[in-house]
Amino acid sequence: MSVTSYLFAMAALCSVQLTLASLWHAGAWTVPGLRRALGNREDMPEMSAACGRSKRAASNTVENLVIFAIVYAAATAAGATHEQLLPGVSVFFWARVAHYVVYLAGLPYVRTAAWAVSLYGMVMMAMATP
Repeated sequence: MSVTSYLFAMAALCSVQLTLASLWHAGAWTVPGLRRALGNREDMPEMSAACGRSKRAASNTVENLVIFAIVYAAATAAGATHEQLLPGVSVFFWARVAHYVVYLAGLPYVRTAAWAVSLYGMVMMAMATP
């Protein structure tokens, strides 16, 4: 994949995570839940533990995507090419996919390791700067 493809994929991943967490919390697979999801969400049910993990994972992705975007913008402004950034961008993306999966599974130490790998991807991007 190209850097541009990874950037679009990262935006899609973030969007899917936020949407799934929201629909999960509303219980959108049921008729009353779908009504909640399409309404003003004033009568939201209590979150299950797994739903809470989904929301926290989505929020963590948003937080890390902001840092990723700054690192990417700074690296490209400094003259890094897409070819130089590709290894870090791909590590970041796949680590974020893994982070989401292991967060949903409730694996705390593995989750932190996946987050650390995504952080390493950003460091790789910064180090690719000429």
